[in-house]
Amino acid sequence: MVSLTFSRSARRDLRGIPAGDRERLLDRLDAYAADPEAPGHNVRPLAGQPGGFRLRSGDWRALFTLTAAEMTVYRIRHRREAYR
Repeated sequence: MVSLTFSRSARRDLRGIPAGDRERLLDRLDAYAADPEAPGHNVRPLAGQPGGFRLRSGDWRALFTLTAAEMTVYRIRHRREAYR
């Protein structure tokens, strides 16, 4: 299990997401932080960003870094804006 933290911009991004999508995304982030090795999380590494990953939840993408002890979400964007 790793600790889950959010940057200031990620917390701001969460406020702009509809409530149902926000809850589903937070549940998926919690599940991944609890057991990153479990299959079915839909997490992929980001090209060109060492240590960067994305978690997909519907049309939303959580961009984060991962170390052995901490998962830091730094942006949450809609899929059309996530990779710009």
